[in-house]
Amino acid sequence: MEEQRQEVKKALDQAEVVQVELREEREMSREQVQALTAMFTEKEEVVCSLESIIAKYEIDKKTIKTDFLAVKDAVANMEQAMKEQMDHLLHTLHQKEVENQMCLKLLNASGTEPRTTRGHPDHEGILKKGLEEAEIWLRGTRRRRETKHCVRL
Repeated sequence: MEEQRQEVKKALDQAEVVQVELREEREMSREQVQALTAMFTEKEEVVCSLESIIAKYEIDKKTIKTDFLAVKDAVANMEQAMKEQMDHLLHTLHQKEVENQMCLKLLNASGTEPRTTRGHPDHEGILKKGLEEAEIWLRGTRRRRETKHCVRL
């Protein structure tokens, strides 16, 4: 009987050791579960943060694309306006050059010494006056020719 008691006591001691080991394992498992839960929560927060960053990036990307397209359109419009203005200026310059050449031809035909008026404050007025003088001279020359022609007849 003593042997049985000792065996039972031994079995109880072993059961107690096993129970303590199980408690320790359960405690370690609880700690591991808590650690895993904490890690999962952290990772979930990181994922949420990344998702919000990605969503913000997508919004920023759309905004940047919209802004880029608006700037691109504005630049194209500005280039077109500048081209039209340049064409107008070139046309005006060409007209002025033709007028100047005509004035010089008229002045040369009238025998008047051509003079340059560039840089003069009343450049336009001087050119117009010269043109008027040349036209008057030409009219007078035509009249003289016509008169001479009539006299010859």
